[in-house]
Amino acid sequence: MPLRVGEKRNYIVRFPFYGTVESITVAGRTSVAGEEGYELQGALGMSRVAWKGGSLVAEVLNHSRFAPALPLMPAAAKASWTGTVHLLNSPFPAKAEIEQAEVQDQLLGRALPGRKSVVRLRVPDLDRTITVESTFLYGIGLVRQVQWSNGTQDIEIRLLQEPGKES
Repeated sequence: MPLRVGEKRNYIVRFPFYGTVESITVAGRTSVAGEEGYELQGALGMSRVAWKGGSLVAEVLNHSRFAPALPLMPAAAKASWTGTVHLLNSPFPAKAEIEQAEVQDQLLGRALPGRKSVVRLRVPDLDRTITVESTFLYGIGLVRQVQWSNGTQDIEIRLLQEPGKES
């Protein structure tokens, strides 16, 4: 995921009943799971991500915190995670299964190679399964992400324009 401090990317954000355009800014470098990572900030919240052992991991995603860091894009085709997720400032035990594979995705009419991951996070105490599907294109980074809670779509974001190609 090519990131530079100060970089801003615009995403189309779709909720069930409306859509908007939001910016996400690379606010700075920070420690994530003992590695040098990045803090991303936007109107939807703050995230902290880093590469660790070939996996893209997150300690914070918007309003959720993970201990240990949750693999968003594991180095292997399949991975599992067991830990604690903090939702609404309350800790809950959770487990996740993560799968990822090579894909071709469209960006501005061009088919480009990348990887897609699917994280299925189960929080038994809340009787909740959160599924996050993320598509990253090589040399560009996150181009699409969709989140579902118990099978109902919560949000979808899609990169509005290729970084460095702003008009």
